[in-house]
Amino acid sequence: MLRIVVKPAAAMIIDSSRFRCDSPSFVAATPCGDVSYAVEEQTGLLRTFQLDPNGELECADALFVGRQPCHIAVDPAGRFLVVSDWRDGDVTFVRLQENGVPRRGGVAQMPAVDQGARAHAALILDDAMIITTDPGLDRLRIWSFDVTGQPWESGGLDLPTGSQPRHLTRDAKGRIHVLTEGSSEVLTLERVGPHDLALIASSSVRTQSGSQDLPSSLSTMTIDGDTVLHAAVRGSNVLATLRSDERGALITIDETATGGDEPRDHCLLDNWLYVANRRTDTVEVFELKNGIPSHAFAIPIDAPASVSAHLGPPRSPSQLSG
Repeated sequence: MLRIVVKPAAAMIIDSSRFRCDSPSFVAATPCGDVSYAVEEQTGLLRTFQLDPNGELECADALFVGRQPCHIAVDPAGRFLVVSDWRDGDVTFVRLQENGVPRRGGVAQMPAVDQGARAHAALILDDAMIITTDPGLDRLRIWSFDVTGQPWESGGLDLPTGSQPRHLTRDAKGRIHVLTEGSSEVLTLERVGPHDLALIASSSVRTQSGSQDLPSSLSTMTIDGDTVLHAAVRGSNVLATLRSDERGALITIDETATGGDEPRDHCLLDNWLYVANRRTDTVEVFELKNGIPSHAFAIPIDAPASVSAHLGPPRSPSQLSG
């Protein structure tokens, strides 16, 4: 079920247009989808949405989390969120109540200390390793929780100069894949200790990258035991499909047009892939056939910036498009 679509500087659409937000830039949901979150890059607010008794989402909380938040990562166990702030490079940890609403007094903001720092995305592996990307410093920052439950920066990994790490994901084999905006690559890493990562491979996103290409989002799935990744690329406006070899390196096996301009975000749900084409006002929906996207239909949405999905009650494509 397509759960959330966001358009910046206007409305958040959550199965209807009843909620309004000020420039929401990213959305996320708990795995079961009963609680959803959005960050507003203009106001710095984190908004929390819950299901009411009728199954409709309602705004349950608004909390200031930074000057320009751009990404939310949700702990799979539902204990906390990690919010990345683009302007200041801050990383903010938000403790959650059992109902998914932020705890009052449960916010720990970890300010960046280096000039030029940016924070763009986070990946939660476990309490001992939470990874955030810093495209301003070409660095991955690693976070852990101490014995009192407070976050601390426990390590990091410097990446090639100009790579600009943007988004990241983990595959079923435990490898971490980092999408770089500056060098148009996917960097593949392995965990080599409680707080350490090692770079094992770098792969071009496209077979022939264009000078205007800006990779934006990355997802992973498993087919016949192999890792398959999809990367959305602005500029060329394509979805690149990459498949891993035995060493963990990735090979681009297909490039599919996104059906619009500026694919800013995408998400996977079962065997479907949803792409938010911000400048052409559609979420394009693709069916995956052996991992290769095949265009199915479009959902008209004004300037979609982020999409998030969860496993809810089964719905057919005709129900989604209507």
